[in-house]
Amino acid sequence: MFRLTQLTKMISNTINNKTNRFISSSAMLNSREDIFNNKHPSAGIYKFLKNKGIQDLELFDVSMRDGLQTYNNIMPINKKKLLVDQLIEQRKPKIIEIGSIVSEKVLPQFYDSIPLHEWVTKNYPNIQFYVLTPNVKAVEIAIQNNMNNLSFITSVSTAFQEKNIKKTLIKTKEQLRKMYDISQDSDNIVNNIKLYISCVNECPISGFIDKDFIVDEIERYYYEYPNITNICLSDTCGTLSYYNFKYILDKLNGRVPFEKLSLHLHYSNKHDIDSILRYAYSCGMYRFDVSNLENSGGCSVTIDSGKTNANLSYENLQSVKF
Repeated sequence: MFRLTQLTKMISNTINNKTNRFISSSAMLNSREDIFNNKHPSAGIYKFLKNKGIQDLELFDVSMRDGLQTYNNIMPINKKKLLVDQLIEQRKPKIIEIGSIVSEKVLPQFYDSIPLHEWVTKNYPNIQFYVLTPNVKAVEIAIQNNMNNLSFITSVSTAFQEKNIKKTLIKTKEQLRKMYDISQDSDNIVNNIKLYISCVNECPISGFIDKDFIVDEIERYYYEYPNITNICLSDTCGTLSYYNFKYILDKLNGRVPFEKLSLHLHYSNKHDIDSILRYAYSCGMYRFDVSNLENSGGCSVTIDSGKTNANLSYENLQSVKF
């Protein structure tokens, strides 16, 4: 096994300067103490939260998928393996989205998601690894490669869907039904399905979405797809206000069980983010997406480079007074 000093030297020599975007990079490249010192809040996220009296949060790490999605350079698989090792050592996540089954022409960063998934499931059998499967072909490929935790994606905006996957919202729903049916006919290979509902609040193309329409869409997906285990409300633009979130959640009360829902936030306004997280938790929502990468994340297909807001980080979450 490499000594940590050897590992840091290897990473610093192989990852180019743009890797400063990673929140773990300064620690990863410079100091063992920065990473593993017990005073550092990242010394096991669940241990940290347990010490604060919070034991029921379920954190879904999106570093290797949504985080790397906006990274400009294509990262070789060996570097991704090092990042996975670092992520697990530093944060000790229980669930990680490791990549996406998508055309290299659209997102070349994920050219290696299949072999990377094979490697992580072999080396970390006690962690749940998800892959994003945005269409029927991707679901079929994932099942053929024994991937049993899948992420689907839709939105509440036709304009977003047309730019993101070149389908209307109606056609997206038809495709989603086929994807779901395939997953249910897969001889129990698929254990869990997460459904991202993008543009909850605002579409980067068409602007703000009617809140009552958002509520109705969330409820419809809940009843139409009973075996989806996680319906993720995704604030694609990072503009979700506490007021709008509270309105949506209050309207959903009694219509959708909150334990079925999760939140995917893009960090912009600290006051609103903290209030959103506290209110969600107080209502019984305990699932949150987080990333270990700094200033990274967002839909690079629909939002211009440099205009995306970063994913919610572990530090952001740890600073919230639940």
